[in-house]
Amino acid sequence: MFNQYFNALTRRPLILLALIATACLAASAGLSKLTYSSDFRVYFSDDNQRMQTFQEMEKRFVRQDNLIFLVSSEQEEIFSERGLQLIETLTHKSWEVAHVQRVDSIQNFTNTVVDGDELNIGEFYTMSELSITPAELKQRALDKPELLRNLVSVDGEVTGLRLLLNLPGDGSLTASQEAVDSAQALLSRMRVEYPEFTLEMGGSAYINTTMNQVSNDDMSRLLPLCFGMMLLIMVFLVRKVSGIMLITLLFTTSVAVTMGIAGWLGFALSPPTGAVPTAILTIAIADSVHILSMYYQSLQRGDDKLHALRKSLLSNTIPVFVTSLTTILGMLALNMSESQPYRDMGNLIALGTFVAWALSMTMIPVLMWLLPAPRVAAKTSVNVGMEHLAEWVIVNHRRLAGLAVAVVILMVPTMMTNKVTERWHSFFEESYEVRRTTDHIEKTLEGLHTIFFVADTGVEEGINDLAFLTQLDAFSAWLGKQPEVAQTTEITDTIKLLNKELNEGREDMFRLPDTPEAVAQYLLLFEMSLPQGMGLDSVMTYNRSATRVVATLRRLDSDQILALEERAIDWANRNAPLLNLTESTGLDTVFADMTKRNITSMLKGTLLSLLTVTLVIMVLFRSVQLGLLSVLPNVMPLIAAYGIWALTKGYVDTGTSIVASLATGIIVDDTVHFLSKFRHAYYDHRQSAEDAVRYAFSSVGFALVVTSVILVCGFMVMDFANFIPTQNMAWLLSLCVVTALVFDFLMLPALLLMVYGKKLAERRKRPRPVVHALPRLPEAALATQTA
Repeated sequence: MFNQYFNALTRRPLILLALIATACLAASAGLSKLTYSSDFRVYFSDDNQRMQTFQEMEKRFVRQDNLIFLVSSEQEEIFSERGLQLIETLTHKSWEVAHVQRVDSIQNFTNTVVDGDELNIGEFYTMSELSITPAELKQRALDKPELLRNLVSVDGEVTGLRLLLNLPGDGSLTASQEAVDSAQALLSRMRVEYPEFTLEMGGSAYINTTMNQVSNDDMSRLLPLCFGMMLLIMVFLVRKVSGIMLITLLFTTSVAVTMGIAGWLGFALSPPTGAVPTAILTIAIADSVHILSMYYQSLQRGDDKLHALRKSLLSNTIPVFVTSLTTILGMLALNMSESQPYRDMGNLIALGTFVAWALSMTMIPVLMWLLPAPRVAAKTSVNVGMEHLAEWVIVNHRRLAGLAVAVVILMVPTMMTNKVTERWHSFFEESYEVRRTTDHIEKTLEGLHTIFFVADTGVEEGINDLAFLTQLDAFSAWLGKQPEVAQTTEITDTIKLLNKELNEGREDMFRLPDTPEAVAQYLLLFEMSLPQGMGLDSVMTYNRSATRVVATLRRLDSDQILALEERAIDWANRNAPLLNLTESTGLDTVFADMTKRNITSMLKGTLLSLLTVTLVIMVLFRSVQLGLLSVLPNVMPLIAAYGIWALTKGYVDTGTSIVASLATGIIVDDTVHFLSKFRHAYYDHRQSAEDAVRYAFSSVGFALVVTSVILVCGFMVMDFANFIPTQNMAWLLSLCVVTALVFDFLMLPALLLMVYGKKLAERRKRPRPVVHALPRLPEAALATQTA
């Protein structure tokens, strides 16, 4: 079978090359069909129950798409005539922003005034009718709990305007971009008129458009940067013009073909999938490095081009196939992730790995055959260095094994200290305005996270029931006292305020009315008095069967948000059963839950990937023992890497939770290549375990260093990404690759020597050849050998 394959490559190379080029061009044509998805909702699959709950809430109330204007100044008071004029002007002009449904600010905050039997709802202030000083207005605003930490900071130095958007049902990028563009144009004009004030913009719609910008920025920056870095590395390590040309062609074609197929299949790119081309480029090089390395070694020993090419392919066909297969299996394990973009990322890298393997076994050998054989040095210092390393490992293998085990035992409890959290508000670099605004909101208004509790009576006009409202009020009061909560908003405060104002402003009447009829009347009167666009649809459904409590939270980790939710639901079930609360919702809750469940899912995916990879090694190497021995060098680096991550970063999010599965498919490559060469010397050439280890180091050691350096440098390019989860993933992946190389060079040979060294007496006695330079096999043997 190998003869047929090799003859197909060498007999009609030009025809085969033309067919490969045609197929690659056809696949690459799909690049023009690639699209981008920027909505945060893309992170969740259609079957995500939490996301379904959130979307159902948005249908019953209003969507949460918004923009936030943040106003501050180091030169002027917000509560000055100039500052108040700015807020009033900005409030009025904000209604002109595309797709705006509602604008909330301190200027148009509802001010309730009762005149006899009439209820007048006015604005908090208008400059033309302002009868008090700005300082008095400031104190009045700070006395309003509904404004504090919501639209104005505790010190009154920062204020915000919240623009609720009415976007299409899918929250399309086009509509979001229209809203953002018109808002930026407005702020640009206002900055000219009020240069002493700082105007910043944030909000979910701006985050979504920024995600699209980040995807484009990363795709356009990272790929050329990685391309340039790979060229430099190859110039330094490969040092062969033909080799550099071949590898460059391989990874360029692999990326183009993979992303083209993604376009034909209708994939929508997002920030996580924006890193796919860089990952494919990096992984694609590994296969060709091993093929070229063995080819150059054969030429170095005096083989002619045909024999060197045949020997390289014969030696690497199975190892390269196994490493590609294990990488694909590791990537496909990402389909167990709870986040759709990371599933897409795994599938695309798996596809890219297959494309790179196919081209490495077809296009690259054909070109190697067509190109002149390069000159090679007789023996380099690298070869000598690997021989010295092999001898040192052989002498100290028991100590090295004990040290490796001790390190892993120490890292297991350290690894468990990683906190599980998702900081989706901080996904972007500080160079993006939305990140800076978000951080400023956190420091001043404090209310960075928002979760919702939907209380549903199940009957029309059910929220008018006094027993229901009493329990709702008690739940809101309890929730507001929790240390994680900055503010709560609910319908009962509005009802109590109306009851007070309609009873001559008596403080003792700041309570719920005595009858359901009074509640219904107050709410109807209030809604009819509100200005256009300022209805109650954000806090109750149109048929008044359900209402919601909005809890604005201080900065919390995912586990803290879920812990608060658990306490709140438990309290409500015991003290407010009429609310029928079973869970909270909101993007913060959905992200927190996804991160927690993703850890469990990816743990299962990693275990499944390890099991599958082990079985593949057993079958293709025809050795249960080698398969079992491969487990430790593949698991230990992950434990060590996550342990080091706990000491340096201390948290795991969705992006880093997938690294274990992602890395499994990559780091196993070193193990496979080392085991392949060990098996070749030990079984096929009947060498001792010590000589087999020497041969493995000599024949594949430098190639493993090269591929590891390439992988680390390729992944570290992603540290220049503007998407923080991509940066974290790059660092952790690089850490896994480095620790894997260390364990494969130190732990794996030690295990092989401890297991196979004892079998020397049982093997057939024969003179020991120099195995790091195995004698050239006859042509007939090459024709019949299978691996």
